[in-house]
Amino acid sequence: MQSLPRCFLASLLTWATITLPTAVAGQDQAIGETRSISLVGSVADSADVGEVGVVVVITEMGVSAVSDEVGDFVLPEVPPGTYTVRFSKPGLAVKYFELTLPEIRDDTVDMGLVILQRARARRLRVHGQVRDPETQNPVAYAMVGLNGAMFAMTETDGTFDAVVDTATVGLSVLSVRHIGHRPLDVNVQVPDDSIFHFNVELSKLPIQLEPIVISAEQTIYANPRMREFYERRHVGSGTYFTADDIEKLQPASTTSLFHHVPGASIAEDPNDPANRIVSFQRGGFGCRGKSTLIFLDGVLLPRGGVAMDAVTRPERLAGVEVYTGPASIPVMYNPTGSACGVILLWSK
Repeated sequence: MQSLPRCFLASLLTWATITLPTAVAGQDQAIGETRSISLVGSVADSADVGEVGVVVVITEMGVSAVSDEVGDFVLPEVPPGTYTVRFSKPGLAVKYFELTLPEIRDDTVDMGLVILQRARARRLRVHGQVRDPETQNPVAYAMVGLNGAMFAMTETDGTFDAVVDTATVGLSVLSVRHIGHRPLDVNVQVPDDSIFHFNVELSKLPIQLEPIVISAEQTIYANPRMREFYERRHVGSGTYFTADDIEKLQPASTTSLFHHVPGASIAEDPNDPANRIVSFQRGGFGCRGKSTLIFLDGVLLPRGGVAMDAVTRPERLAGVEVYTGPASIPVMYNPTGSACGVILLWSK
């Protein structure tokens, strides 16, 4: 495994550049062969304490991971190239690294220890509008977030207006998500003020194709995010629905799909009659009637604050993963609070 010195990345700079040495041709690698690499590392705060819940993203690929309880993360199947790697979490200063991965003989590259500084935070009112760049029509029911934490959903006119209790002052990552649209992550400078206004444009995604088998040994996915879906489905540790499965079942709503999940129960949210809560018996008595964690295209939605049927439609889903107990949940989607189960929704 190729390693960088631990703490080599413990820089206070927002940006750093890393280049790894090139492999010698013929050493465990055939000439002309391109090998993908698993990129691993650890994240800690300035006191050298491991940080859980840091979102690590290769921006060019849209591939992401979340650090575990000791701060470790894994980004699998990264081909050689030059990438921007972003680290973000509410309450911590966002950090970027430009990383060059040449063709090397190792299967794993260790980025070492990445130190993130505590950031000054303040209570902030955030408001604005999300529009389609081609039609200029408002985009309703889009999720808006800062540094990986979603805090608002747009109204029917595309506007949002919410209060963020601990907004990071300075460089932050603004995220907007909506099924059928291209995920948006942009850098913004959050002012040291009580109000922050911005308007953004969210482009529609082209129609995605089903996986295309090009040989007996390799499958290429038109939607790269679905590769891990099919890998986990092959292992079979949860319940999985493909787009074909959903089309055959013809559920009236997204929550209706969970009538086909053993141990699932669907109940009306006592705080919002328009919302329905999906819970699982396997999580224990303390989970009965308590909503599960829901991820939309890899982004955690606010617990109890988002109506699943308002942000998703069954016909717009490429896949659904359901994990009813903590033992089966993939580590990158197993943050604190996931003992009652996790639902992963993947858009077309």
